[in-house]
Amino acid sequence: MMDLDNNITSCTETKDDQGRRATWTEETRDVDGVLISRRVDSYAYYATGEIDTIVQEDYDKDALTDKREVKHFVDGKQPTVEIL
Repeated sequence: MMDLDNNITSCTETKDDQGRRATWTEETRDVDGVLISRRVDSYAYYATGEIDTIVQEDYDKDALTDKREVKHFVDGKQPTVEIL
């Protein structure tokens, strides 16, 4: 995938042993292949299979710039976001 600034964005996904998404990584590189930014989402699940938490990490090059946890609930309560 390429964006309007001629940077190249790619996404990779890993799965856990039950076939669910374990991590989602999105990287943006310049036309020379130099890493500009990266976002890594790590997923945890309840025993019932629903998403429990997603930890989102944003990087500027290799430096962590933002980290937050999105907590999901199985009782219908709206998800909450905590800045870590």
